[in-house]
Amino acid sequence: MVRILGQAGIHASRLVIWSGLDNSLWNDGDIIVYDLEKGIGQTGGGRRAFMVFLAQLMVNAIWSPVFVGLRMPRFAFVVIILLWLLIVLTVVLSAKVSHFGALLLVPYLGWVTFAIILNGAILHLN
Repeated sequence: MVRILGQAGIHASRLVIWSGLDNSLWNDGDIIVYDLEKGIGQTGGGRRAFMVFLAQLMVNAIWSPVFVGLRMPRFAFVVIILLWLLIVLTVVLSAKVSHFGALLLVPYLGWVTFAIILNGAILHLN
């Protein structure tokens, strides 16, 4: 069953397709990007937040191939620490544009913190 819902409070002129599956993570990310895009035109802080957001997405894309594909846990540990710092900076900068968007990044920060602990444990055991 597919329904089309208009979300006037969040996406004024956009329609969101909902299929009954749990799309909450996709929707959260979409709201973050939408809020940051909205803030880019209004403040210089929004532009910085969006650029840091894109940088942390690129670093995120690098970590998995380094850790899993290349099997370089030491370098992966450096990459994931950089990722964690960029996420914190994204949260701080995006809070100036959208408090809600910044709060949606907190679970992601928690997940990356957990991944740092696992990556560190693997380094320690090897």
